[in-house]
Parts: sequence; structure tokens; C-alpha cells
Amino acid sequence: MAWRRAWAEQLSDAGAELTWFSRELIPQLGQAASVQQMLGGWQISAGRVIALEDRLTALEAEAVDESRRSQAGRCGAPFAAPGHTWTR
Repeated sequence: MAWRRAWAEQLSDAGAELTWFSRELIPQLGQAASVQQMLGGWQISAGRVIALEDRLTALEAEAVDESRRSQAGRCGAPFAAPGHTWTR
């Protein structure tokens, strides 16, 4: 039972990171005055985004049932877009 609570807490934390990504980072990068500023903002944030993608992938793999796997997969869907390439 404790593992379910821990898994749910980790998914909640990842959800908060996803909110930051979609509501803060993407708009900030879109408002950059130049390509160089956009790239600089991305370089600062890329590690956080990659960690989020990795965490969501792990949560999906660690899910004990299809419902939880589906939850994690839906959260990770933005990162699963065809052709996405995060700089690693």
C-alpha cells in the first residue's frame, strides 16, 4: 500500500513539473527577443525537462496496473511526440 502512495506522490510531483513546463517555460521561450535568448533559456532548463521525461517514463514502466500506466503515459505524451529531440 505504501508503494501506491509513493508512486502517486511521484506522479503528482511530475505533474507539477509538467505544469511548469507548459505554463512557464514554453511561454517564456516563445517570448524571447532573439533566437540566442531562446536557446539560452532552453540550455538553462533542458536538464529539468529531460529529468521530467525520464521520470515519467520510469513511472509508466513501474506502474503496477494499466490504469496507472495510462496515467503516467498521458502525462508523458508531450515528450512522446514523433520526431521530438531533446538535447542530451
